[in-house]
Amino acid sequence: MGRVIARGWIDEATVRAALEDACRANGIWKDDGAKACRDAITRGIRAGLANQHEDLAERAPSPEDEEAERIGAALASGNLARYGGAEPPQPPDGPTGAAPEEVLGKASSANNDGQGDVKGDASGDSQAKSAPLIKATPYSWPECSSIPPREWLYGHHLIRGFVAVTGSPGGVGKSSLLFAEAASMVSGRALLHDVAPVMPLNVWIWNGEDPLVELNRRVAATMKHFGIKPQNCHGRLFLDSGRDTKIVVAEVQKGGTVIVRPIVDAIKATIKDHKIDVVVIDPFVSSHRLPENDNNAMDAIVREWSDIADQTGCAIELVHHVRKTGDFEISVEALRGGSALVSAARSVRVLNQMSSDEADKTGVENRRLYFRVNNGKSNMAPSSEKGTWFHMHSVDLANRGPYQDGDSIGVVTEWEWPDPLVDVTADDLQAVLQRVGSGQWRENSQAKNDWVGLAVAEVLGLDPSDKQAKEKIKGLLKIWIKNGALVVVRRPDKNGDERPFVEIGKGHSDGA
Repeated sequence: MGRVIARGWIDEATVRAALEDACRANGIWKDDGAKACRDAITRGIRAGLANQHEDLAERAPSPEDEEAERIGAALASGNLARYGGAEPPQPPDGPTGAAPEEVLGKASSANNDGQGDVKGDASGDSQAKSAPLIKATPYSWPECSSIPPREWLYGHHLIRGFVAVTGSPGGVGKSSLLFAEAASMVSGRALLHDVAPVMPLNVWIWNGEDPLVELNRRVAATMKHFGIKPQNCHGRLFLDSGRDTKIVVAEVQKGGTVIVRPIVDAIKATIKDHKIDVVVIDPFVSSHRLPENDNNAMDAIVREWSDIADQTGCAIELVHHVRKTGDFEISVEALRGGSALVSAARSVRVLNQMSSDEADKTGVENRRLYFRVNNGKSNMAPSSEKGTWFHMHSVDLANRGPYQDGDSIGVVTEWEWPDPLVDVTADDLQAVLQRVGSGQWRENSQAKNDWVGLAVAEVLGLDPSDKQAKEKIKGLLKIWIKNGALVVVRRPDKNGDERPFVEIGKGHSDGA
């Protein structure tokens, strides 16, 4: 069946569902288990994909085929209501030179009333109703265990058959992040925060801005840092520059937005020929010539990329820029292109450079080398409330020549927000509990002389006026209150006003 899938005659999900049903029917599913059956199906499909089915012999079209072709032509012309079984109407003129392309957004009639040419004679309406093009499909009630699982490829961001988006201001590190993630995917290794691909994957990176020599520098530096050799990847990484390989999927021509079908077909063919699992388009804006403030145009191009992902069975990552927001936090709403881009993607994440306040709290000297990633929209997995941090590490390519000292390239590495519990022992906790038990301590850090953090600082020898130390104290208090070592209670202060105080939790009253 993989040979048939490779020709695009049937989709992989349908084949998988049918084969899994067969396994259940003949008892293999019960005997060998679900995982073994699915693994066997995957191996078989992949083997078939490598040897696609030969062309089938031509057959004469049936009357049903001819009827369907006439209806399709009528639909494309915008005059379906007038179709009555005779020769189909001719399509309206498109933009000059747009014969192989699909024109979207052009009016279907010249009356400009926004309704199009929808009126027709009674016989035409009757004929159209006899061959409905759209019908409601009754729900088939499949067994839950028979429904193919979502094919997550890398973490909960990239999923086979769907589009994902990564956005940030320029210079933060999004392209470098994608090179590091690609290195993980082609090598099959977990390189960043223990995220590993589901299996070694074929990855195609297309960069529309930089020349190939610069892309080679960045990939080489990434592979050098992580110790990845050619034999670890087995030809799974594909790399192209937009300066050599132009990819323009859509543009504006006379009459509206035009999808460039020859380019779309070539992309699909390349993905299928090389069995690409993940495609990275960096940046997204280089893959089209449409106004980003036009929601309809953006919807058309993103839906086209979604169709490519669906029809080829790959995951597509669109790398995008954001609107200028000054020093404010970047969110998915800041992505250029309006809501259409966010709505069409299954996962959208944004990068934010470390702020000055965050740098003070962590003791970081050069905050511009650090950034965090937040998934602002993931409607197939729970959204992450806590950002994942990364650091730009400089790698020397050792490519020194007569005119320069050689190149140092930034490579993304994982970085963790400082853990408050580092260098804090169980004995330290007992000492803090004894100190808290000896006084009256407020929860509010604005309390000048009786904030509970002052007791912690006294025991641990920390300076509460230092931002980094104060952040550590707050982090420790949050942990100890959460695990019950300390509790927050409300009671009157010395002036009779009710305030939240911090006390020793139950079971810790003796400081043991």
